[in-house]
Amino acid sequence: MSQQIANQLHKDGFINKKHHQLLTAIYSKKVYSLYYEHKSILLVGVISLATGLGLWIYKNVGSIGHQVILGSITALTFTCFWYVTKKREPLRSDKVQTPGLFYDYVLLLGCLLFLTLESYLEFQYSIFQERWDIWALIPALMFFYLAYVHDHQGVLTMAITGLTSWVGINATPKAVLAGELFADLDFVVTGIFYSLFLTVFALILNKVGLKRHFTFTYLNFGANLLSISILYGLFNKSQDWLYFLLLLFACVSFFYYARKQTSFVFLLYSSLYGYTGLSYLILKNIHQDSTVVFLYFTISAGLMVLFLFNYKKIFKLIS
Repeated sequence: MSQQIANQLHKDGFINKKHHQLLTAIYSKKVYSLYYEHKSILLVGVISLATGLGLWIYKNVGSIGHQVILGSITALTFTCFWYVTKKREPLRSDKVQTPGLFYDYVLLLGCLLFLTLESYLEFQYSIFQERWDIWALIPALMFFYLAYVHDHQGVLTMAITGLTSWVGINATPKAVLAGELFADLDFVVTGIFYSLFLTVFALILNKVGLKRHFTFTYLNFGANLLSISILYGLFNKSQDWLYFLLLLFACVSFFYYARKQTSFVFLLYSSLYGYTGLSYLILKNIHQDSTVVFLYFTISAGLMVLFLFNYKKIFKLIS
C-alpha cells in the first residue's frame, strides 16, 4: 500500500525521481545510506560542543580557576591534534581518502578548541598586547598547514577567513548584512586586491596540480569578496562608473568560468552581482517614480529568472 502511494505521488509530480527511489528502497526494506545524515549530526555535535565549552568557560571562569580552564582546553586541543596526526594518510598532491568517520570532525574540533584557547589567553593574559593582526594571523597560518596536511576543506575555509581578518576585512555574513565588512572605505581597494590574490593563487595551485579540489573554495571566496568589495565602492565612492567597469569585468570573468566549467554557482554570481550593480546605476540616474521602479524590477527579475532556468541552453548556444 505504501509503495503504491509513493508511485502515485511520483506520478502526480509531488515528489521527484530521487525521492521516489529513496521511498522505494525504504518500503522494499533494502539498505540505504545515511552517510550525509551522520555527517550533518557530527558537524552539529562538534559545533555545539565547542560553543558549549565557550559558554561554560564564560559563565564559570571565576569559580573554576584560570589554570584549570587553561589546562583543560590545552589538553583537549592537543588530544584532537594527536589523534588526527596519528590517523592521517601520507601527504599527497591529490585528494586523500578520509581515514575514518570521525577524523574530519576531530580535526575541526581541534581547530575550534585552538581558537578558544587563543581567545582565552588573549582575554586573560593579553599575550598579544591587543595586536589583533598577529592574533588573526597565527591561526590562519596554522589552519592552512592543517588543511593541506589533512586534506580538509572546512579547515581551509577557516584559514582563508582568518587571513581575510588579518588584512583588515571582517568577512562574516553578519558583517556583510550590517554593512560592516570594511573598517574603513579605504579597505575596499584592499578587498579587491586581496580577492584577486586569492583567485590567482588558486589558479596557480590548480595549474601545478596541488590539491585541485581546493580550487573551488578559493575561487568561491575570492569571487564573493571581489564582487562585494566592488559593490561597496560603487555604493559609497564617487567614481561609480569606474567601479561599475570593474564589476562588469568581474561578472564577465565569472560567466566565462561558469561556461567553461559548467558551473551554475559562478553563473549565479555573475548574474546577481551584475544585476545589483546595473540596477543601482539605472535607478540612480533616472527619475525614481514608484511605477517605473516597480515595472523595472518586475520585468528585469522575470528575465533574470528565465535566464537562470535556461542557462544550459544558453551555454550550448554560445559554445
